[in-house]
Amino acid sequence: MLRKFTVNNFKSLINVTYEPGTVNLLVGVNNSGKTNFCQALRFFSQTAQGKQDLRSAWHRTLGWDVAVKNVYFDHPTVDLNCVAELIVHGESLTFSYSLSLDTSNTAPVRVATEQLQISGGAFGSGYKTLLENKAGQVRLLNEVRYLKNEPLEACYEDTTLDFEVTMLSFLHDKQVNGRAIAFRDYLARWQYYDFDISGLRDDRFETLTIALNSSGSNLASALFHLKSNDERYYRRLLELVKKVEKRLDALNFIIVGEHIKMELTDEEGHRFDLSAASGGTLRFMALAYIILNNARQSNPPLTIIEEPENGLYVRYLKLLFELIDPTGGGGQYIFTSHAPYFIDLFENHLENITLMEDRGTYSTLLKPDPVKVRKYLEEMPLGELHFHEMLV
Repeated sequence: MLRKFTVNNFKSLINVTYEPGTVNLLVGVNNSGKTNFCQALRFFSQTAQGKQDLRSAWHRTLGWDVAVKNVYFDHPTVDLNCVAELIVHGESLTFSYSLSLDTSNTAPVRVATEQLQISGGAFGSGYKTLLENKAGQVRLLNEVRYLKNEPLEACYEDTTLDFEVTMLSFLHDKQVNGRAIAFRDYLARWQYYDFDISGLRDDRFETLTIALNSSGSNLASALFHLKSNDERYYRRLLELVKKVEKRLDALNFIIVGEHIKMELTDEEGHRFDLSAASGGTLRFMALAYIILNNARQSNPPLTIIEEPENGLYVRYLKLLFELIDPTGGGGQYIFTSHAPYFIDLFENHLENITLMEDRGTYSTLLKPDPVKVRKYLEEMPLGELHFHEMLV
């Protein structure tokens, strides 16, 4: 579970620290920095994926070349850090990962420094360094040697790496670097969603889909694989969708070459093509899939969902909201929203509401005072408080 995220000099974000709970809400007027914040989280996750260079990670986050650092802030690096608690081999471990990127010239973004530390379990209190990277000069802790109590210097191995990639993304030996890889896999699985209705209707078939694409473009493939691999969770999803699509009795999948067709069947056997389903139904299916699929995983990911209220009746959103395990066992969620009725759902999660505010040359995060807000709730609902700019 993510305990703290810090970002500095990333677009409008300067020295921003965020400490999320299990279910979180990020609000603010347009251009306050919410999208920049979500992009920073998404970019951080992308740097841990698939041995890709940092420029590719940036392209996958935004889709085009754009200035990374804050143009008003004279600072040579973009700095990202997170602290997360994970269960690895039955042990509760705390990881701290820092990444500083050199953006001082016109060359591709490069690693200035990178460090992964661990505490807890067999590693005891206080942080021990698992990985340290200084512009491509790398030291890695051999976890096996360390846990055998060999001399500390004998536990470190030196290597070199292209400074346009992170060392974290290149780790491969699960025996020697198993805990570091467990953290890497957790970070790499962070999810970001901003659904596109045409994407949700996409019929391209993906053979090994587990996670839903950020636009929802592989929804049919994801549902097909859930049905094939976990019938129990698939049936739970079907029962949920029936609350929205009353005609639904079954989902049928027809795969022809590189395409997949999803048909909705009613109790009388009538079949309806996916195009007959409303956009709201498809969004509901996608959100339900995300929540149920995350609950199936060990160390479930952080999931960021932009404006989930689009196209959905608020009572259906409440139904999905109640599926999330409040202890974090099914993962963490960060929602952005402008919708008063969705914001109202957070009246019992006031400590997890964050307001982002534009300060001209930078953005800042503000935390409402739960005691103060509860007094206001006696007079008006939470969404209306936000409308009247009374949260802080």
